[in-house]
Amino acid sequence: RERERESKGFLMDSIEQLPQLEALCERLYNAQDPSERKHAENVLLVFSSSSEYAPQCKAILDNSSSPYAQMLASSSMLKIVTDHGGSKALLLDIRNYVLSYLANRGPNCQVFVITSLIQLLARTTKLGWFEDDQHRGIVDDTKKFLGMNSLDHYLLGLRILNQLVAEMNQPLPG
Repeated sequence: RERERESKGFLMDSIEQLPQLEALCERLYNAQDPSERKHAENVLLVFSSSSEYAPQCKAILDNSSSPYAQMLASSSMLKIVTDHGGSKALLLDIRNYVLSYLANRGPNCQVFVITSLIQLLARTTKLGWFEDDQHRGIVDDTKKFLGMNSLDHYLLGLRILNQLVAEMNQPLPG
C-alpha cells in the first residue's frame, strides 16, 4: 500500500514532480547501495504496470533532460507493449511518437536511450504489423532519416533498420 501511494505521488500530474522523479531514476541506475536501488525500482515500477501509464512515460520523455528518466520512460513503454500488449491505437501512437521523438531529439540523446527507443519502435512495429498498414510503412519512414542532411539522422536511420531486422527475426517474448 505504501509503495502504491508513493508511486502515485510520482506520476506526472505536474512538472514540479519531475526533479523528484529524475532523482529516483538516477538512484535506480547508479545507486551503489542495493537497498537504495531496490527502493527506487519499487517506486518506479508503476510506470510499466499498465498501458494507462504510456501518456506519463511520454510526458517524461517530452519534459526531462535526464537520460536516466528518459531511459525509465522508454524501457517502461517497452515493457508495457511487450507484457501487456496494447490496443491497435496505442501501438500506432507509440510508434509515431517514437519516430517523431527520434527525428527531433534523437541526435541529442545518450546512446543507451537511443538504443532503448529504437528497440521500442521495432517492437511496436512488429506487434502492430498485422493490425494496421501504417506499421508496414516503417521502411519508408526510416528512409526519411537517411535523406536528412545530418550524419546523426543517417546513423539513426541505419540503427532503426538494423533493429527492425533483428526484432522481426526474434520470436516474441513470453
